[in-house]
Amino acid sequence: MPDLDHRSASSPGAATSTETRTPHLRGPGRARPTFRIVPVVEALMDRRGEDVDAVMDRYFSPTYRARVDGVLTDRASFAERVRGIRSMLADTGSVTVTLEDEVADGAAYASRYVLEVSTPERSAVREVYLFGRLADDGRLELVDEVTLELETARP
Repeated sequence: MPDLDHRSASSPGAATSTETRTPHLRGPGRARPTFRIVPVVEALMDRRGEDVDAVMDRYFSPTYRARVDGVLTDRASFAERVRGIRSMLADTGSVTVTLEDEVADGAAYASRYVLEVSTPERSAVREVYLFGRLADDGRLELVDEVTLELETARP
């Protein structure tokens, strides 16, 4: 029988996650990925946690680059974007990450998760499809990501 993991984590001022393992990705012969996207997103969005540069050093290779919804970015511009999101969240915003699927095979990594971001001015829910390559040290080196906006609201 496939192993199912259901986890939920939260702490004041931190991102919240609900982690769900999809059974078809955890059958015989499927290794649990050593790289996990939920702790990465939580650390990036935790405005009271570690400095963005420390998080980037832990999870992203020095040569990290990404294409998100067709827009190319390098490590430095991605870190600036994260700082902007953290600033937008201020003290009253929240982030919830719900993992739907996650699989790795050698250096290849893929995940699908739902990201909910709420601020006093706006809330948004996006489904994220991430395909990546891990560097030899296990950090993300290359990402192709597509997002789908599921819901947006303004109070």
